[in-house]
Amino acid sequence: MNYNISFTIIIVTYNSENTVSKCIKSVIDQVTLDDEIVVVDNASTDSTVGILTPFSEDLKLFISDFNFGFSSACNFAVEKSTSPYILFLNPDAIINPGLLCRARESFSKGDYQLVGFMCRDEIGEIDRNYRRYPGFLASFMDYYSRNSISKIRDNFNLDTHYLDGSCMFIERSIFLKAGMFVNFFLYGEDVILCNKIQKIGVKSIYHQDIFYTHLRGASSATISGDRSWDMLPNIVYSELYFLKGRSFSYRFFYLVEKISESASVGFLLFVFSRDSKSKISFFKNRCDLLLKYSFEYLFQGNKFYKPEFHQENYKIENRAFLIE
Repeated sequence: MNYNISFTIIIVTYNSENTVSKCIKSVIDQVTLDDEIVVVDNASTDSTVGILTPFSEDLKLFISDFNFGFSSACNFAVEKSTSPYILFLNPDAIINPGLLCRARESFSKGDYQLVGFMCRDEIGEIDRNYRRYPGFLASFMDYYSRNSISKIRDNFNLDTHYLDGSCMFIERSIFLKAGMFVNFFLYGEDVILCNKIQKIGVKSIYHQDIFYTHLRGASSATISGDRSWDMLPNIVYSELYFLKGRSFSYRFFYLVEKISESASVGFLLFVFSRDSKSKISFFKNRCDLLLKYSFEYLFQGNKFYKPEFHQENYKIENRAFLIE
């Protein structure tokens, strides 16, 4: 059925050789003549570009000679887009048949400007792709909701939750109105975007009957399917950046909660599960990072900004070329 809705599907790649072909094929199988696929490669050092090149008749392929990170590459692609609706899709995500059609149907009703779908991992288990916004007791509330009867219901709510950017449909005009993605290198940009569009008054819908498969970590992990904690500093910083405008007391108690949580879980793992060395290391490193950034986070407030976690969007224009 034709709902007269066209998409620009945006895929940002970086060393995605293990998954990108499956991702692209799953999209090509569902697009119409009015849709377009825009791929931006962030200076991959593996065979990603070689895999993408044969698809050049089906997509616009921009090759950058520098890795600008996810946000800047997405913003660049949106500026090159022509469709009124955008799909941000990770190169390690595979969309199931019917997913694009359902998204068209949702937008055609005129009631929604953000559309999400259930996510499953490569073995078919539900991979929850929405979470509560970072905040005091957010982890506890997320844990409670995942382990209560409410987990069998669709409880995504843009007022309290953000949608994972691995497969996010959004109206282009709303994305631009929200100021596009904040220029983080990686992680946290979806949190801030969802929070901004929620304040605009955007309505969202989350479908559970059609899903996509997320292999996770194809662009940031050494083993496909694993999450990489190499970007842990980016994750911690993005959470603090999101909350930098809160009151001093809120920021203080948030730090106390997160440091206590990391230290406690790390200690329990050390005592009862010493074979979980990577998990123990994760919580120790998280605790160390929270302490490292705590002084600036507490006393700089809205001025809290660490340039090493950001990339300037405008630079990509002169560092990327289109393969035709």
